[in-house]
Amino acid sequence: MPIRAKFPTTDADFNTFINSVVPYLNDNSSRLIVTPTAQTALASVTLTITTADTGWNAVYPLILKLSTTSNTLILEKNQLRDKIELLLHSVYNDIPFSLLEAKDKTTLGIVDPSGTHTPAAKPTSIPSITVTKHSHLTLDIRIEDTKTQEPVSNVDDADSIELESAFLPNNVTPPTGFPQNNDFHHILNSGKSKLTLSYTLEQIKGTDYIRARYQNTRKEVGPWSEVITAIII
Repeated sequence: MPIRAKFPTTDADFNTFINSVVPYLNDNSSRLIVTPTAQTALASVTLTITTADTGWNAVYPLILKLSTTSNTLILEKNQLRDKIELLLHSVYNDIPFSLLEAKDKTTLGIVDPSGTHTPAAKPTSIPSITVTKHSHLTLDIRIEDTKTQEPVSNVDDADSIELESAFLPNNVTPPTGFPQNNDFHHILNSGKSKLTLSYTLEQIKGTDYIRARYQNTRKEVGPWSEVITAIII
């Protein structure tokens, strides 16, 4: 069974977390990191954080200052964060749960699995959608739990996200009450909270109406989010 871990949502907390967790894993590698897969992933995540000029610890401080930040650096930081999370999940999933002590679980943010199996509850959590980057023919969004601001991986009653869109072309007057449920069309299902939506040239200056809801492992769905709108550029 994969180990379930809770990673911080904000970049500031994430920065503190990884600079505590990765040294801890390296210090305890002889006890916890027992497979070649975990050893390779730990070495890679260590370099991703500490490499001079291009690692997380070099890039992240730069985006905090107006004098040094840029859209390119922010994109680079986001890519580094995605890579670090992926590598840490790989490390965690190869640690035998039987080797973990109470201190390990606390430091690494590991959640104890339930001792008994119960059916997945129907989602009641409601996601919120935030546009993180609005570019030519693309829209980057981040989906978080409305109450906790956690990504889908840390939402107790959710396994994935379902996304729908109702698109209104430029110069088309919306019907009264647009969009209705039958105006929306399925876009994707994803276990990721950070997504990029792509558009065509014909959709420029049109308006996209986007909503999301959570699904559990049995594909039961929860309530829809508030609808957000974006004009395609």
